[in-house]
Amino acid sequence: MRRATAFSVGLWTTVPLLLIAGTGCSILPDSGGCIPTEIEAASVTTSDPTERVVLTGRLTTEGEPIEGAEVQFMVLHTDESGELSGGVAGVAETDAEGLAELAFQGAKDLPAFTDETLVAYRAEYTSITDTAQYCSVSSEKAALDLPCAGFGCE
Repeated sequence: MRRATAFSVGLWTTVPLLLIAGTGCSILPDSGGCIPTEIEAASVTTSDPTERVVLTGRLTTEGEPIEGAEVQFMVLHTDESGELSGGVAGVAETDAEGLAELAFQGAKDLPAFTDETLVAYRAEYTSITDTAQYCSVSSEKAALDLPCAGFGCE
């Protein structure tokens, strides 16, 4: 059974992106103490604000899926001035195929204020010594092409 947790807008806005990305006891690639990993996130496009939105992250090592790992999803948005920032949208656990999915009932359920436009997201895995010591990894930015998000859909 997969577990997915979405954080409320209140929590998400109080945790700076750099604080989340820089904390914890992670094992970094090329440190010699971990197994290399890859994570991929797929772009999401919809023109209907009520259509289900699913953020995905596929975690692998040498092409083989990693099951039972916790993947964190970070959304990136711009404000009215065009400044890019981000926050945690939620976490999900990988299945037997290495796939973690964080689903929202519609774009209005994504974390964003009225003056923010969601533009992308990242999937991140932070190693905390599971059954094997896999390296921490972050995906490339995956595009979010939505008509609105969060309070901007009101």
